[in-house]
Amino acid sequence: MVPAERRTMSPALRRTLVIAILVELAVGGWLLASRVLRVPPALPADMVDDPLLAAEIRALASRADRGGTPEWRTLGEGLLGQGAYAHAESAFARAAALAPQDIDALFGQAFCIDRTGRMAASNPLYRRCLDLPDRTEDGVGRKPFALYAIGRNLLRLDDVQGAEAAFRENASFLPAQFQLAKLLVRDGRLGEAVRIVDDLLRQLPLALELHQLKARILEAAGAPAEAFLARAMEERSAHLVESNFSTDYVRPFTTRLGMPRVLQEVESRLPPVPGDPRRDPAVLEREIQPLEALVAEARVPQRATLAFLRGALAADVDDVAGITAALGIVDAAGDRSASRLELEALVRDRMGDAVTATALRERAAAMAPSPQLHRRLAEESERRGDHAAARHHRARADFHLGKAAYRRNRLEDALREFREAAVHDDRHVATWYRTGEMAYHLGRRTEAVEAFRRVVDLEPDHER
Repeated sequence: MVPAERRTMSPALRRTLVIAILVELAVGGWLLASRVLRVPPALPADMVDDPLLAAEIRALASRADRGGTPEWRTLGEGLLGQGAYAHAESAFARAAALAPQDIDALFGQAFCIDRTGRMAASNPLYRRCLDLPDRTEDGVGRKPFALYAIGRNLLRLDDVQGAEAAFRENASFLPAQFQLAKLLVRDGRLGEAVRIVDDLLRQLPLALELHQLKARILEAAGAPAEAFLARAMEERSAHLVESNFSTDYVRPFTTRLGMPRVLQEVESRLPPVPGDPRRDPAVLEREIQPLEALVAEARVPQRATLAFLRGALAADVDDVAGITAALGIVDAAGDRSASRLELEALVRDRMGDAVTATALRERAAAMAPSPQLHRRLAEESERRGDHAAARHHRARADFHLGKAAYRRNRLEDALREFREAAVHDDRHVATWYRTGEMAYHLGRRTEAVEAFRRVVDLEPDHER
């Protein structure tokens, strides 16, 4: 028999056991509380039209519920891409609470608050982003965008002085400097404004927004000749200065989930040029059929995109019934685009109704002109012996090629195309005007004057 004193637990062992029990109770209590008190991700109810999207969002929510900051942030980005700002805000807020140093999570939360009209409430969060380590993925930082958003919001809240200070602080961010120049113009400080615009034009010489602003400055400064040159540059410039960064921020998230993601992947693998081996009907069929089964009767925009792909497949194999079925889906989706007219023209071609097919392509060319479409119309006109119509369409094909070259700042190529267009149709006012404009920019004043005189002869009241 063991003596009683040997059965007595030592104080050290007792303390160890008590501590172990307390730790176990604490851990168990924390696990129980985390399960009981954990708030599951809130999801929008209107995702049923895209079954793939609904499933993928639920999967993201499940991973977030079991995960940490990366999973909550990914859920927030997925919801943001679908325009569910309130739900995305909640996910970003959870991510930011779990990792206060995560600038993507905090920026996403600020952005969602901003987009739901709470500009004053979003600015402190944007300002906190400026104190965090910036992201390094794909070389796109968040801090310049956060500071730009602060300035833009202050401007909308009528704090012009605060907005100007924010834009000045963001000196290396081109959109911010563009906004600063606009503020200076509004305040009559034209000298500083034109210096900023000229500096920006050295970085983006074909930015439409900058040439428009420079023309305004020069007109206000009483320099009409210089303003004319700035206005002339507008024609061969493009929208390059993003004044609303929201589009650039959200765009990558819009095709990350659901049907948009799948269709983008399919379209990237299916070049539109007939004869390309990757456009083999069997390949197209393997790509399209599972997607059609997935969409079924759901009323989503991607149904029309799928229908156009199906129509292209049917046209490749001369399947009139297939093209007609695709056209019916496009019509049911309410599509009234030039692409829809071209799809119907394919049906008419296969039915032997060349007259109606040509008329449909004429309407499509009026809505969305392109060199390729005008060349096809020229060929059709030649086949039916309408040489005047053929010359007209060849002229328009050359004209649009010239415009494309002009916008890429290839003036010699543009002038050559405009001259060719004038050979086919010497009564098209816009062709002569563009010819004169190109010759003027290239320093060929005699040719420019002759072309502009032709414009006046054809249209004495020409607006330009």
